[in-house]
Amino acid sequence: MTLNALIIGASGGIGAAVAQDLETRGWQVTRLSRAHDGLDISDQANVDAHLEAQNGPYELVFMASGVLAAEGGAPEKALSQIRQESFEEVFKVNTVRVAYVLRHVPTLLPQQGRPFLAVLTAPACTIGDHNIGCCDASPASNATAHQLPRPAATHHGSAPPHA
Repeated sequence: MTLNALIIGASGGIGAAVAQDLETRGWQVTRLSRAHDGLDISDQANVDAHLEAQNGPYELVFMASGVLAAEGGAPEKALSQIRQESFEEVFKVNTVRVAYVLRHVPTLLPQQGRPFLAVLTAPACTIGDHNIGCCDASPASNATAHQLPRPAATHHGSAPPHA
């Protein structure tokens, strides 16, 4: 039996490496990215159009995308550097985009078996960076994003009772 995977963010380093590794293991991989497919994960209508066009189900949906800072900006090094526009942009990309994809879990993942949804958000700042107060928006948005898959799994019926 061939296993199917959907990789969202497949043109980036991690997404491309995961896709390639799965292919070498015999998986059938569907890749989606902004660079190759025009997938804009911060735009709900765009996500809907791309994911509704997929021919699942996929035993694995892997999301590999996120940002440390808004486009053209840098991670905050002090609370005084927080700006509403950049903070909201980081949350939109790192958190809201997960919800946009999760809306499609019922059609992307099979109803039987043990499907997997993996969410990889923006890289964390280093411990040294945290000692000087780095990246306030990114870790906050990542923590929120990592809370979203569990309720989706429960609604999908794939979460074990102890999860």
